[in-house]
Amino acid sequence: MIHKKIPLKLVFGATQTLIAFSSIVLAVLIEFDLFNLQASMNIEAETLNFYMLVLLGLGFVLVLGGLFLVYDWWETRR
Repeated sequence: MIHKKIPLKLVFGATQTLIAFSSIVLAVLIEFDLFNLQASMNIEAETLNFYMLVLLGLGFVLVLGGLFLVYDWWETRR
């Protein structure tokens, strides 16, 4: 059996991208009140914009960082 090591850049990049997409999906679910999340999470209408800003901002920054890590791994393995 041949065991290949999975590079740390790939693991961190993929995990970071997965967390980022989860953050963006959660923001969309809360914004459009799918599955009645606003009531179950006890989110008031006044603070909804703050939560959207934080979740979407964090999501997009993490997506960029994760994709750069995966891209760097892709370029260095050639």
